[in-house]
Amino acid sequence: MKKYIFISFSLLSLTLWGQASQDNIQANLKGHFLVGLSSSNFNFQYILNSDESGQKGESFFSGDLNAMYLTSNNFGIGAFVSYRYNDFLEFNYDKRYYLVIGPQMRYYFNSKNKIIPFFEAGVGYVDFLKLDADGFLFNAALGSSFFLNKNIAVDAGIIYTHSNVTYNVSSGYYTLSGSVSTNGFGLQLGFSLVL
Repeated sequence: MKKYIFISFSLLSLTLWGQASQDNIQANLKGHFLVGLSSSNFNFQYILNSDESGQKGESFFSGDLNAMYLTSNNFGIGAFVSYRYNDFLEFNYDKRYYLVIGPQMRYYFNSKNKIIPFFEAGVGYVDFLKLDADGFLFNAALGSSFFLNKNIAVDAGIIYTHSNVTYNVSSGYYTLSGSVSTNGFGLQLGFSLVL
């Protein structure tokens, strides 16, 4: 957690001291593509199994690639692909990695400052590559874009993720079936390119 605070502080300092002109940044967003990379680290999540027993999870990590078309100065729609790790205790360690793909939207709040707040949300299909398991995922994030210039922004925020996965795990002579729901909050860091 300390490294994320340090990184956020460093990026904020670079943004505030940047010499690039910030005039009319929002006026240039409409009609552009926004391509971004981000990662999230969840230190808190709550896991609910199909037998309704809950537990606190150990960790949650995601790496996301997203692309959006900005239909206005404030609104963009697009899609994201996410590579994730989650602490599903029912699964073997090497099978806790999975992909998520789905639509996504971002709304920039009207701001003429160097820092532009945003709300972002997306839903996705969850696919485990090494396991008979799938489901859905919902993301919602509140954050800010720190524009270094008219084409490059550093993003930071708080993200909430909910997922629901059903599975069939075969091991030896038995098959384990059920579902796992997770709810987690984490810190999201990344950057965006306005093309």
